[in-house]
Amino acid sequence: MMLLKVSTKKIAHRFTILVIMAILCVFLITTAYAYYSDVREMEESITTKLEYTAAFISTSISDPVWDYDYDGVEHIGNSLFNDKEVALLIIRDDVSGVLYVHELTGEAYSQEYVVTKNRAIAYEGSSIGSITLGITDYYARERIMKKLQLSMIQLIVSVITLVIVVYFISYQITKPLAVLETNAKRLSEGKKRIVLSAYKDDEIGHLAKSFNAMGDIIEASSQKLHEINDSLEEKVFLRTEELMQKNSELNNALHSLKETQNELIQSSKLKLTTRLVSGVAHEINTPHGLTITIVTFLQEKLRLIQKSIEEGTYSEEDLHGSIVELEEASKSLEMNLRRVSQLMEHFRQLMLENQNQSATWFNVKDQLIKIQKTLMIELMTSNTIFEIVSPEDLIIKSFPSAFLQIITQLTRNAIHHGFDETDQGIIRLTCDVKDKQLLITFSDNGRGLSEEVKEHVFTPFYKGNVRGGGSGLGLAIVENIVNVHLGGHIRCISKVDIGTQFEIQIPVEVK
Repeated sequence: MMLLKVSTKKIAHRFTILVIMAILCVFLITTAYAYYSDVREMEESITTKLEYTAAFISTSISDPVWDYDYDGVEHIGNSLFNDKEVALLIIRDDVSGVLYVHELTGEAYSQEYVVTKNRAIAYEGSSIGSITLGITDYYARERIMKKLQLSMIQLIVSVITLVIVVYFISYQITKPLAVLETNAKRLSEGKKRIVLSAYKDDEIGHLAKSFNAMGDIIEASSQKLHEINDSLEEKVFLRTEELMQKNSELNNALHSLKETQNELIQSSKLKLTTRLVSGVAHEINTPHGLTITIVTFLQEKLRLIQKSIEEGTYSEEDLHGSIVELEEASKSLEMNLRRVSQLMEHFRQLMLENQNQSATWFNVKDQLIKIQKTLMIELMTSNTIFEIVSPEDLIIKSFPSAFLQIITQLTRNAIHHGFDETDQGIIRLTCDVKDKQLLITFSDNGRGLSEEVKEHVFTPFYKGNVRGGGSGLGLAIVENIVNVHLGGHIRCISKVDIGTQFEIQIPVEVK
């Protein structure tokens, strides 16, 4: 509030206050400097006087002290006190002790003002006694304070005189400005122009002419602005109608786009299903054909054995040979049937897993730790370190079993196909949330993938560089869960001999 009041004062008031403040600052600085100089000069003067007087007394008193002329000693001592600044004098004889003591009392001679000096009394080069001389600086300080008071009185008189003069001068300047201000307000309200005859031919008069010219320009501009505004309102109205029509068209286009998007999603799912069914049919065809061949072989072999037995030509050696052939055929049959069973199980996981489950709230890091524990034996036997980096309090609503499948498949894929037997494998799993998207990064320091393998890494039944078997459906299952079931997307980044990284982004609800 104080700043507001100061800012709205008249120019005369502000000018007067600024002048007074400037004078006060200059006076205070010069007065402080003069006071400090006077005090320092007074202290030097007292010290000089004390030295000089002590030297003079010690010299003058040496003969009376040597001659034991106590009257002379007292006469010289008393004469010194004609100077009112002398506060103390003590004269001592090395033989008789104190010969003379004179000490004045009162406020001027209190201990805080008195400065003392001890000096020896010498006679023909030998010490015969000493004196103690004290001088007060009370009167010197009193003179300095009177001088300071006089300066303050002069300042007050000067400030009062200057205020009157400055205010009178500023009033002569601000009076026509106040009139000009009133006329300018009337001009801003669209009233008559300023009467120039009321002003002198000076800077303020020229300013009044400029105001009149500005008023003419403003009036013309205002009229033109009204015309532009009327035209603009009409254009805005027409443009608004056009925008509303465009907006309606955009809404229709957005609706059509959403329908197209849904159709594309369904088409993508159908395409994926078709591709998977075709792949499964192709993969099952081989073990199925071998199974039929083996069964046909077994049937024919059993028929020949039965015929040989009936004819009595079946020997023990033939029995051992038949047993070996039947064992090999049964093993091959079992292997192909297991292959078919494995393919059907993976296909079931790929197509039906999690479809009947509901989303639930769970802590991401806790779920990842549980998954890590289920894989502990595989990690230990493969000499693989599994690192988890995730916020402690990250809670989302999603499908925990889907996370189990994704992380399990990626981990087993890295262990079985990414690391050499002598490698110290390191798998690092990081999770974070940004803009309601769960960001998962799964990386390993394994052998990496070539460009050709990386291009087909999510293709069902693709086995570009798979070692140790496998159905070729592991990463296809992961992609299906991420894209179709969780509504996200996944991509693979890999370089040979450096490692492989899978980046997953899934829309989630965050608590």
